[in-house]
Amino acid sequence: ASLAVFAFDFRDYGESEKGGGGSNWKLDAQAAFVAAAGFEGVDATRMTAIGASIGADGAPDGCLLYNQDAGSGCVGALSLSPGNYLGMNYAETVTGLAPNPTWCLAAEQDGESAPTCNSASGEHYRSQIYAGNAHGMMLIAPGFDPLSMTLIQEFLELVFGETVK
Repeated sequence: ASLAVFAFDFRDYGESEKGGGGSNWKLDAQAAFVAAAGFEGVDATRMTAIGASIGADGAPDGCLLYNQDAGSGCVGALSLSPGNYLGMNYAETVTGLAPNPTWCLAAEQDGESAPTCNSASGEHYRSQIYAGNAHGMMLIAPGFDPLSMTLIQEFLELVFGETVK
């Protein structure tokens, strides 16, 4: 399988210009889908999102908002340590994305992340809660069982219906 990857920073984070803060983060997440859909070679009917920390909410929130505006296009979302950071309710967003797969990975002692993952349910929802307090991209580290990278690969294979290497 061939995957195109688009990474972005929320305003006020990373290399982004400062100004606007969290009140606009859900719009940033939605805009990322709009931008990705317009790139040459991207199948705008088969996009997904994976995010960590603030991006863990941006992945499903942006997916839902994009689908609401475009009618469809985002086929699933995976979150690493969500916490309702964008002002949308995670469990409601997961419900709104059904039947698209939505997966959540978090550590049990990571503040709001595990309770946020545990707040959602559904036939197409999967949650993996790890021991410890790792947050966001720290969940990518070796030593977790099952390995988060293995779960990410399984998620991508599920949403795209192809083997991902």
